[in-house]
Amino acid sequence: MSEGETRQSEGSTQAGAVTVSDVQELIRRKEEIEAQIKANYDVLESQKGVGMNEPLVDCEGYPRSDVDLYQVRTARHNIVCLQNDHKAVMKQVEEALHQLHARDKEKQARDTAEAHKEAMSRNLGQSEGLSPPQAFAKVNNISPGSPASIAGLQVDDEIVEFGSVNTQNFQSLHNIGSVVQHSEGTLTWSFGWNSSLPVYYIRDDNQRVLLYVCAHTAVIYNVFKNTQHHLQGHPNVISCLCISEDRRWIATADKGPNCLIIIWDSFTG
Repeated sequence: MSEGETRQSEGSTQAGAVTVSDVQELIRRKEEIEAQIKANYDVLESQKGVGMNEPLVDCEGYPRSDVDLYQVRTARHNIVCLQNDHKAVMKQVEEALHQLHARDKEKQARDTAEAHKEAMSRNLGQSEGLSPPQAFAKVNNISPGSPASIAGLQVDDEIVEFGSVNTQNFQSLHNIGSVVQHSEGTLTWSFGWNSSLPVYYIRDDNQRVLLYVCAHTAVIYNVFKNTQHHLQGHPNVISCLCISEDRRWIATADKGPNCLIIIWDSFTG
C-alpha cells in the first residue's frame, strides 16, 4: 500500500459516516500490511539474517559478497514504508471506532428523548395541575473521568430520580448506594475510550476483536457482531493496559485509593 492510498482511504473514511463494514475493511487492510511486512522480514532472514541494522560492508569496507545487496536494501525500504502505512491504518481504526461509538451514543440519546417525550405526552392529561418533580439532591462535585462525568452530569444539576429513589422515598445517600450496589453488572454499552492508552487488536479465526479502556472499564469489542464485553472491578480510572503475546492474558491497573492490578483471561472474560 502506498502513502497516497493510505491518505485517500483516510479521506474517504472521514468524508462519510463510518460503518461497521468500514472498520472491517480497515482491519483487513491492516492484516495485508502486516503480511507484507512479514514477507519482507523473511527476505532479510533469508539473506544471512541481516535484519534492519546489520552492516552491508565487510570489515575492510567493501560491499558484502555473501548477500544480495539489492534485495536487502529493497526489503528494508519496503519495511519502513509499510510500517508507516500500518501506523496510519491503526489511527484510522481508532478514529472509526470513536465515530461508531459517538453515533451509537447520539442514537441512544435520541431514543431516550423520544421515549421521554412520548411518556410526557401520554401522561399530560394526568399531570395537569400538578407541580413539576421535586429534586432530592444537587450535584456539587464531578470527578474527571468518573462515570458521572462521562454521562454528562454537571455541577449544580438537580437529581429528581435515581433508579427507584425519588423525593418521596429518599432518606439519605445510602439509598443511592443501595441502588448502585444492586445494579452492578448491568452495564450494557460503554461509549468512548481512553486515548492515552493503547488499543489492542485480538485475532481469531472467526472474529475481529479490539481491546481498549473506557474510564473504570476495559472493553472487548467484537467488530463483526458490534457487541461489547466489559471487564469491571477497578475502583479508580484504569491507567495501565497491556496484553500477552498470545493475546489471551490482559493486565489492567488503576491508581488511587484501594488501587488494583487485575489479570483477565480474554478467552473467558
